[in-house]
Amino acid sequence: MLNFSHTIECDLVHRRANSEVFVTSTDQVAEDNYRFGAQLPRWHPFFSDTDLGRQEYDPLLIIETARQGSLAVVHRYLGVPTGSQFVIRTLEFREVEQDLLAVRSVPADVVGRCRIMRRYARGDQLTGVVVENILCRDGRPAARVEISASWVDTDHWKVLRQRQRAERAQHGISKPAQAHRIAPAQVGRADPRNVVLSPARHTDEAVVVVDTGNPTLFDHHVDHVPGMLELEAARQHALLAFAKQDSMPEGRITAIDAQFRDIAELDLPLLSSICAEGRRTLASLTQAGRAVAEIELTWQFEAPGSANEFTTDLIDATIGHRR
Repeated sequence: MLNFSHTIECDLVHRRANSEVFVTSTDQVAEDNYRFGAQLPRWHPFFSDTDLGRQEYDPLLIIETARQGSLAVVHRYLGVPTGSQFVIRTLEFREVEQDLLAVRSVPADVVGRCRIMRRYARGDQLTGVVVENILCRDGRPAARVEISASWVDTDHWKVLRQRQRAERAQHGISKPAQAHRIAPAQVGRADPRNVVLSPARHTDEAVVVVDTGNPTLFDHHVDHVPGMLELEAARQHALLAFAKQDSMPEGRITAIDAQFRDIAELDLPLLSSICAEGRRTLASLTQAGRAVAEIELTWQFEAPGSANEFTTDLIDATIGHRR
């Protein structure tokens, strides 16, 4: 049975600080079908520090909650050791019902319906999964997050990273210089510590600021740029592009499609280029000539309502989505 009285162990969701854990409980419903409880805070120093952060829950907070729920399920029920190193391959976010993401007078108790859609294995060893998460509030679907991820044990990870680091050393790996961040208001932020972009020479490019002191993006030591930082860079670059068009609309993200193609180093410049077409923006992240990630965001600029053009398709998706 799910409860919301306390969070689960930090290591199950790959967090160090208790304050960064949102999952409160898990249980199994049937084969490959699970649930997790989560409590979303009314305010968070990173996820609430946006133009709409005090009114509704940030899509990146919803994604982080789904990521934590998926990890907890994989560790508790699929027997994957907590020391394993995970890599997210693809990620999809869809808002289903906007009103259910509103910040109210009490924290939001959310139930995640977690379904293992596909398993990957090497021989008899499980090495990855595709997981669908339907996050429900008041018994109704609020958002859907699909994650494709794989993992290796610590020894294999060390060998992989040593080989990658040796190959990339020719590009002059070194501690990056202190970055000059873009003004917070240009990227929908109030706290300059949450700005993750620095200007580049070309108008459609920006340099991603890798601040390992950020307590949310770098809750614990990692040897690469986290996917959450790449998602935030894509959002901020889109907002910067809007600002340069002399129009800063009250835009909200209703969909995210991300492909993470390669591991980005902490000590090499990570560049973002942005392309906007209608309500969609595409951020392409590259490092030393390598494609790192492509992140497409879909924005809503019209007057907010309880539903949008995606709702019908997404409610169908809660019944059973297939690629």
